[in-house]
Amino acid sequence: MRGDAPVRAPAPAHEVIRFGRVEIQPALRQIRVDGAVAPVGARGFDLLMVLIAHSDRVVGKDELFAAAWPGLLVEENNLSVQIAALRRALGPGAITTVTGRGYRFTAMQTASASGSRADPPAGNLPAREAVLFGREDELARLTRAFRGAACVTLCGAAGVGKTSLAGVAARRIAEARRPAQGVWCVELANIREPGRLVPSICGEVGIELSGDADPGDECFAHLRHCDMLLVLDNCEHLVEAVAQFVERLRRDAPRIALLATSQEPLRVDGEEVLRLGPLDVPESAAIDGAAEFSAVRMLRERVQSAMGASFEPDPDELGDLIEICRQLDGIPLALEFAATRVPLLGVSGVRSRLHDRLRLLTGGTRTTPARHRSLQAALEWSHQLLSPVTRSILHRLAVFPSGFSLMGARLLLGIADESELIDQLDVLVDRSLVTVSTESRLRYRLLETTRAFALGTLAEEADGVDWPGRLAHAMGQLCTVAARERDSTWSGRRCRTPVPRWPGRSSTRDTPSPR
Repeated sequence: MRGDAPVRAPAPAHEVIRFGRVEIQPALRQIRVDGAVAPVGARGFDLLMVLIAHSDRVVGKDELFAAAWPGLLVEENNLSVQIAALRRALGPGAITTVTGRGYRFTAMQTASASGSRADPPAGNLPAREAVLFGREDELARLTRAFRGAACVTLCGAAGVGKTSLAGVAARRIAEARRPAQGVWCVELANIREPGRLVPSICGEVGIELSGDADPGDECFAHLRHCDMLLVLDNCEHLVEAVAQFVERLRRDAPRIALLATSQEPLRVDGEEVLRLGPLDVPESAAIDGAAEFSAVRMLRERVQSAMGASFEPDPDELGDLIEICRQLDGIPLALEFAATRVPLLGVSGVRSRLHDRLRLLTGGTRTTPARHRSLQAALEWSHQLLSPVTRSILHRLAVFPSGFSLMGARLLLGIADESELIDQLDVLVDRSLVTVSTESRLRYRLLETTRAFALGTLAEEADGVDWPGRLAHAMGQLCTVAARERDSTWSGRRCRTPVPRWPGRSSTRDTPSPR
């Protein structure tokens, strides 16, 4: 119950306030959206005027009660009801809830009389922008994609830098589009249950759910007329629920643009998918400009941050830095961890210990998500999302030291049905765990860090199979095919020979299955 002394709502300095599709006319005590009067009562309008007049700070609940219900005793729920009505009219990004403190008016606003320049869009992007290395082309492609698509998914392996790039891109897109309700980023990694997706999005954007209706219906009643950019970060473990949300978003809230980051596409209508690979790595320290490759520049900068700006690598150390980048495939998260070990072990010490990279490469700040506190954890995050069959195939494919063809994979795994293998490879490529090269013949490859993780897991399976021996036998079969067909480029051909019987096995049926 409330009974505060009356506080008169201060009138804003501007005669008319406009942002996006909204026009507020204080003299007439009206809110117009697309020219039509919005159904906001007198109490709600009083609250709005207080929030606008003090938009430079958070306005406490007591102050709002005193302005809208002077001298009256009212239930606290009345304030929530009025704020919800204002958000339905103005869009959820117009008023932000600051937990435990009150509310703040955060919509982009201008005064038509003064013609002042628009403030930056509202939202929750970090004040400090991430520093990118060598991502100029990817950033340009990502921002261009929003000129023709309302849903863009940035895909890539764990630790490749999707979140950093998405944050910078969101800022650029907002500067170009000027969405009325701003830019809102929702981190999904800590959400385990699909049913928590919509409430989590609403909580971040500032939509208060009453609990009396379906959360989805209530959410879209608020979002229906919003103009905003929504960033959903780390969608891969909730991909089905996110896809359903996005499908409804495109149907019921067409003015909302969506940028998602995920290890696999959402596979919704109208989605544009951009693949993010590792940073560029030189083939060797001997090539011209090797020190200017993006992976080397990032690692060098991170080592300087860890050791002090005075760190300048000598030629030997530069060679070691480049080899670290090569062995870590230019994966930004792995380079971050490697840099933190340099003050203790030196550059050469880190390089010499990369054979044990999964135990060596740990670190991160205290606020870093758990999945990004070690290279092992980042890979386990991806691994646990696979089915048992797909995991087993990934482990076995890791015995190939430098990539493989579809034919080679069939011979190694003993899979008679090629379509089954193609389906499993499609999943692994989709999840960014296997890369595809088409420079000459079609070949597949695991990044070295992924391969090290998969080999370690294969060693723990204790299935009694000599997988290196099976690899040698498969390679012999491939050489036989190449000799018979007089084709040294057999690696991309489809296997036209029967699946071999492995040594010591009586029939193909006895061959250990990857299942």
